[in-house]
Amino acid sequence: ATPGPDDAPGDAGPPSDLPDQVPDFVGSILDSVNDFLSGGVDDLGENVSDVAGDGAGEGDGADTDEGEA
Repeated sequence: ATPGPDDAPGDAGPPSDLPDQVPDFVGSILDSVNDFLSGGVDDLGENVSDVAGDGAGEGDGADTDEGEA
């Protein structure tokens, strides 16, 4: 029989071990997705944003004081 939503194999979903070149936060995003699917998280978008950031975090130069020594 072809697996479907009612009889999906137990190993469906992302692998537990990600390749070395995958950034660490990707595993945390996948954990958030799994938590959302199991009902443990109400707002997936907010959780993913918390993990991945909004692009204005440390090290990107967004909040540096230019011109000051």
